[in-house]
Amino acid sequence: MGILRRLFFKKDDKAAQITQIGRLVGERINELALSIYQTHRETLLAQPASHIVDAVWGTGRLSTAQKAIHSQVLPVIREIHETMDLADLTPAQEYALAYLVRDLIISKISCRVQAGKSIAQGAWKSPDNDPAHLSSMEPLGNA
Repeated sequence: MGILRRLFFKKDDKAAQITQIGRLVGERINELALSIYQTHRETLLAQPASHIVDAVWGTGRLSTAQKAIHSQVLPVIREIHETMDLADLTPAQEYALAYLVRDLIISKISCRVQAGKSIAQGAWKSPDNDPAHLSSMEPLGNA
């Protein structure tokens, strides 16, 4: 029994170590997406999805709101890069990491915006779909 317990606890500790960075990065992206949504809700609900993409990437002629969103995204991308402690990445690897992070940020914000649009249109009539619950929503398929 003691051998099984030791093996079980070692696996738990190892699993916690393996998932720690992923959880930190995921939590940080969720916080960012919620902050952006709460701060820019009216603008995001009124604009097409491309508005979010341009804001996160910082491309095109950016509005004041898009510039503000972009200024929130850049430090988080740097923070995630530092958290992952990846030294000596090639420019292609750095771009790939930033691409994946930006894509996830866009997805999280878009999910919140679509949920907000559904709520605004009255598509969700259940009390469980109260806008106050929006901050705790997660898209399906989160790993």
